[in-house]
Amino acid sequence: MISPQQTRPTGPQAGDREPWPPQWMLDLERAHDRVGRAAHLLESGAQAGTVDLRPPAEAIERVYVGIFDAFDERKARVDAVREAIAAIDEAIKLLSPAAAGDAAVGFAVDYLQDGRRALAQALDRVAPLVHRPPPEIPDLRAGFEQPVLHAIDRPSLRPHLRVPAPKPLEVDQTPVPIPQPKTFEELEATVKMLKERAEARKLGRPKPPPKDAPPPKPEPPAGFAMDVGVAMPEVEFLRQRARLCFEEVTMIGVQRAPLLGDPWRGSRILERRMLASIDALVAMGPPVLEMIEGFALDAPLKDPSRVFAVAMVLGCVMGRDALGLAERVFAAFEVDDPQHGVQLGAALKLVPNPYLPLTLRTFLADPDPSRRALAIDVLAYRGMATPDELATAALDEPEVATAALPWLALMKHPRLYEAIEAATQGPTPELRNAARLAMVLSGDLRAVNALRSALDAEPAEADAAAGLLGVVAGPPEAELLLERARLKKPKRSIVAALGWAGAASTAIPALIALLKDPDEPVMLAAAYALDRLTNAGLYESAIVEEDEIMVPDVPEPDLGEKPKPEPLARAVSDPRDMPAEPSTDTVQRPSTDPARWKAWWQEKGGTFQPGIRYRRGSPYTPLISWRELDRWPCTPGERRLLYVELVARTGENLRFDTHDFVPVQEECIAAWEPAARRASGGPGSWNLAGRRG
Repeated sequence: MISPQQTRPTGPQAGDREPWPPQWMLDLERAHDRVGRAAHLLESGAQAGTVDLRPPAEAIERVYVGIFDAFDERKARVDAVREAIAAIDEAIKLLSPAAAGDAAVGFAVDYLQDGRRALAQALDRVAPLVHRPPPEIPDLRAGFEQPVLHAIDRPSLRPHLRVPAPKPLEVDQTPVPIPQPKTFEELEATVKMLKERAEARKLGRPKPPPKDAPPPKPEPPAGFAMDVGVAMPEVEFLRQRARLCFEEVTMIGVQRAPLLGDPWRGSRILERRMLASIDALVAMGPPVLEMIEGFALDAPLKDPSRVFAVAMVLGCVMGRDALGLAERVFAAFEVDDPQHGVQLGAALKLVPNPYLPLTLRTFLADPDPSRRALAIDVLAYRGMATPDELATAALDEPEVATAALPWLALMKHPRLYEAIEAATQGPTPELRNAARLAMVLSGDLRAVNALRSALDAEPAEADAAAGLLGVVAGPPEAELLLERARLKKPKRSIVAALGWAGAASTAIPALIALLKDPDEPVMLAAAYALDRLTNAGLYESAIVEEDEIMVPDVPEPDLGEKPKPEPLARAVSDPRDMPAEPSTDTVQRPSTDPARWKAWWQEKGGTFQPGIRYRRGSPYTPLISWRELDRWPCTPGERRLLYVELVARTGENLRFDTHDFVPVQEECIAAWEPAARRASGGPGSWNLAGRRG
């Protein structure tokens, strides 16, 4: 769980003599954070009142540009900061009249004033800096196996604030003066005129008189067209192409993880497609990068996968402004669904933008615990979190501690015991699960007893504890799992854990009996557990059920129309040679036929010795876990358990994460092989190794 980018410089100026980040950059980062909060309040909470919010919104956009210009030195930093200060003063002046009557505007002004103070401090610090000429922009390189950081010559990306427009004023047209009628005829004409005027006001402008229909155009000759249409503007063409590439990144972000039965290396094709789409978006130039924000914010639904796509695309572009737009989209989305934070973190774990540590540490200081949890998780994943940061986060609020504890367990820290003690008594099941996982990863002697006790907890804890107990089980724990599996209504998690525990001689007969269980999840868990224990090769093809539609389709009313025609392929085919119905999707899975397993057990059962831990038909060694991690078509959840098993059984602390791109996973698996071989001297052993580092 330590990042492969450990040796990567922590910032754009990592080669400079001054420490990174310098204080002026921290001032700019604080100003950027406060301006972002103000912009979010104006967009989501401000009401359209007496003050038009569009001019101050435009001024705030210029503040962003000034901050980004100073970050990336697109102009002299002192000039860029001065422009940002002038724009923020303008925004404060325009918003101040509405601050007393609108709470959102009032808080936005407070944030802007705080940002203004940060900019003033940054100005004092950048004033003595010497402006450096911009570096030479390298040629664009395609990202084939891993994301590439693209640097292009462009202005700073300008966000587009979406504030409510003022209500239009109702202006009545000044009526034409009416002369005083003197006779009944004039009075009648005046009344008629007033009625016509009132009717015209109701109906709007009078309809123009109908024009004669143009004569029909003659039919063009075959192969020719009279009207070829209007040429598409280049900007619209770029927009359409860019939207297709953006939707590709959005889709693959959701589908990258392998499904049940699929080899995990198959994700490589999807990853290459995603990287090709990112390269195409960057190659289209700065106008397309400006459109990325709108692709997310203008979508009809606030889909979490769009947060991933924005952060993934812009995180591959050099510049603080690129990450800033990703943060802005996240801020607009995060209040609706916690999955938005999950998707942002998923992208930030993969992108190569060097400003990432600065952005994440701003999140780490945020009052919102969900942002702090996101920050410490990504920092630890990338190997950028310090031990003290992890220890502080592990003793933070439950959401933050849940994210930090497993990472802290992988390093020796004097506060780990204190953090685990606090988490075991924590208020949420997620935190207590994280505490038990930390015990396993750190080699804590209390881990097995804690997992045994958690089997009687609520389902969210009991299921997680059963999986971990199967990984670290000794003979007593394997016997306990077997007793639980023989209950009248066993839990699926207990049955699955039997396959991990490895007591084959006693577990296999019980699992064969469970193949008759009426509960299908329990039956399937027994089949997969048998396959993990035996590697018998007894498989069957099963039809993948279509997703169940909870709400039935609304019946279409009978309008007397003709029924829909049958498919063309069937309409034109000879009745004797009609096309077959579409085939259903199938998946290969371990057999659920008890007779096949009984026959196999009668033939092979004598080879399984009592008291020995088995995996895939052989006495267990950590090398078998390594081979499963490398070669078996396991789900991401199973592969994460295999990683925990390797840590617990070898005592080594090497990196592996299923979220990595396939080439990185292959490198990590190759690095694990020597450690797995060193710990494989006693086949069939139940021993847990002590932590070595």
